[in-house]
Amino acid sequence: MSRCATNPLPRAPAWCRRPSSTPTKPSAPPPSYCCFWMPTRCSPRSRSATRYRTPASGCGSTAANRRPMKYPWLYLAVAAFLTACPQNPPPPTLGRPGDFTATVGSSTSIGLRWLKVEGAAAYQLERKVGSGSFSPLVSIPHEMGGPLVQSHTDSGLTPGTRYTYRIRAVNAGLQSEWSTSAEVETPAAASTRYRVSGYWLGASDPNLYLVTDTGVVFSSATVTVNGTPLTYRNPPGSYYAPSLPGATAGTVLNLNITVPEGTITASAAIPQAPSLTAPAADARITENRPLTVTWNYTGPDPDRFYLHLLGDGPLNYVAANISGAERSFTIPADQVVVPAGGRASLFLYAVNDGKASFSGPVLPTSAMGVAASTSVIFDIVPAPPGLPAGAGPRRAPALP
Repeated sequence: MSRCATNPLPRAPAWCRRPSSTPTKPSAPPPSYCCFWMPTRCSPRSRSATRYRTPASGCGSTAANRRPMKYPWLYLAVAAFLTACPQNPPPPTLGRPGDFTATVGSSTSIGLRWLKVEGAAAYQLERKVGSGSFSPLVSIPHEMGGPLVQSHTDSGLTPGTRYTYRIRAVNAGLQSEWSTSAEVETPAAASTRYRVSGYWLGASDPNLYLVTDTGVVFSSATVTVNGTPLTYRNPPGSYYAPSLPGATAGTVLNLNITVPEGTITASAAIPQAPSLTAPAADARITENRPLTVTWNYTGPDPDRFYLHLLGDGPLNYVAANISGAERSFTIPADQVVVPAGGRASLFLYAVNDGKASFSGPVLPTSAMGVAASTSVIFDIVPAPPGLPAGAGPRRAPALP
C-alpha cells in the first residue's frame, strides 16, 4: 500500500515546527511525494528570514513577530493540488439476491424465486432439511436479459417435510453474502392440481407449460405426446420436442403427463391452417384506423382463433379468444400504430384446446393449444397531417 493510503498528509517536520529564529532548510526534499513544503517569508520586525514549512504549520516565531501570508488563497490552492493523493479503488463486490422466496408447488416440489444480481455469473443454492444443517444443492447459471426475477424448482421432495433454503451470487472469486433464508413445508397429502398450457402443439416445435395450482412451474413430470417425450427446458420453463413425427392436419394428439398425484390425459386434433384474405401482403395500412382482418377456413370450426399483430417498437396487439365460427376480426384504431421501420407482421392461428377431454389432477383452465397458423407482412404508415384518428380520406366539399 502506498504512503498516500496510510499517511496522506504527515505533520510538518521538526525543523519547521521548532521555535527558532534561525532560518533552517532541509538538506534533502522530504521522502514522501504526498507532502508539499513551500517557502514562506517569516519577517520579524528586526530582520527578514526565509523559513520552510508546510501550509498548515506556523513560522516558528511568536504571533507578535508574524506577518500574515500574502495571497493565502493562492498557496492553499497550490497546496491542495499538490497534496492530493491517488485513492485505491474499492474492491469489487456482488450484492446478495433480494426478495428470495419459497412457495409450495406440490407435495414433492417447492418453487424458489429471487431478484437477479448485476455482475453475477451463477447462484449457489443451499438447502436444509428439518433442523439439520445447510448443504449445497445446485449451482444455477445467471440468466442474461429477460425479467428481473429468476426462478428454480426443487423437485423430488418428501411430503410433510420442512425445507429451508438460502442463495448467494458468485462470479469467479467473488461471492455475495447469503440471502435471507426461506422456509416452507410440503403438504403431507398429494392434493395438488395442475394447469396445462400447450403453446402451439403441432407437427414442429411443440411446447407445453405445466404449473401447479400455487403458480409454481413443475419440472419433474413425465410428458409425452403420441408417445414422443417432451423434455423440460429452463429457460423458458417448458416441455419441448423438436417435432412430432407423422403429425399433420387432422392428426389427433394424445397428451399424457405423469405427476406425483397421478396421470393427466387429454386429446385434440391438429386443425387446418386458416387462409388470410386481408390485409394483403405488402399492403400499406394507415395508422390510427381500424384494421379489419378477414380469412377463409375449411373443415370443422376450431375451438378458437388467435390473432397477433406485432412489429418493432410499440406495435403488439393480441386477440386470444376469437370464436371458431368467425371469419373476420377488427383491430381497434388505437392499436394500429407505426412500428419501427414500418413493417408489421400479422399471425393468425386456428386452435383446438380439447378442454372437455382433460382428466386427472388438472385445473379447469387447462388447454392443449393444438394449433396451425398463417401469417402476412405489410406496412403501417403515418396518417396524413391533420387527419383525425379513425377518419377516412378527405373528400372535396359538395357543390352548392
